Amino acid sequence: MLKPETRLKKVSDDVFQEADPPKDRHKPLEWRRSFNSIFLELDDVRIVTSVNVQEVTPDIIRNLRAADTTGKKKSVVTPKAETKRIIFGNVTICRDKIFCAVEENKDSQLYRFERPSHGIAVRIEESGEDAPFKSEKFPNGIYAGSCTGIPASEFNEDHLWIECSVPPYDLQWLCHAIENSDTPKLTMTVALDSFSYEVDDALREWYHSRTLFIGKNSVLCVPENISVSSAPQKDPKQYYEDDFWMSLDAEDHNEKKGGKGRIMLARIGNVIYYPCAVIALFLVLLGIFGTHADDGIDFLIGGGFFAVGWGIRYALSGNKSFR
Repeated sequence: MLKPETRLKKVSDDVFQEADPPKDRHKPLEWRRSFNSIFLELDDVRIVTSVNVQEVTPDIIRNLRAADTTGKKKSVVTPKAETKRIIFGNVTICRDKIFCAVEENKDSQLYRFERPSHGIAVRIEESGEDAPFKSEKFPNGIYAGSCTGIPASEFNEDHLWIECSVPPYDLQWLCHAIENSDTPKLTMTVALDSFSYEVDDALREWYHSRTLFIGKNSVLCVPENISVSSAPQKDPKQYYEDDFWMSLDAEDHNEKKGGKGRIMLARIGNVIYYPCAVIALFLVLLGIFGTHADDGIDFLIGGGFFAVGWGIRYALSGNKSFR
């Protein structure tokens, strides 16, 4: 855990050590640099469409370019039409704590650590034409990104900003999933070029939270996987209908609208049938056990009521099972 009073000494670009280790320790404990995978869950996910129309060359760049030419004037404004779709979101769940290293003493290479208090913001955009970018360090190529930490001591609103690039086709699918959902949830795993504690690396389980820090204001951060969980969009009326039918019968909820209409007719048939059946039963019993001369007629009328009620019920049920 990095406390406000913690100070680490930078030994190299890949290693930090305790600045003031206990005297009974044979060597200072270290924080070592590597790619550390962190899991992020985002909320408030939104898509922004950005349209670039023209590029205006600043004077200083234009003058530098002019020095290398044969005297021809460079254009100040250059048409550069392009459209981008960018996904933004705010991190709501991150089990790991990420700090920013702030240089305190340049001569002694001492650093203190600040944790951005305004959360983590994420930006996902389409990769460039040269992606996956290949280099000596990444001969197979990577879809690059960055993690920028702005500590409170250098900016009024300290925050952590993660930017990732993905292939155009994959970005299209992510945007499609987000646009077709009422409440999209985006989760992602990114590999962050950061420093981790050697004790944590040796003893922690995979599900334990960690404390990490980035060694400078902006470091490499590459996406590993991105997922969007979504619920289909519905018309407000559809929500009401679904809730109504679900309250009647959970099985009926999964049927189509036409099926729901048949279900309603079947229920109306039941409403007519049951009173007819009660009246028929009463008249039949009266015909059997009655003592007056019209007992036979009562028996026939009762049978008629039962037949009519049963026939209506059968007809309205659509010749399916009675509901």
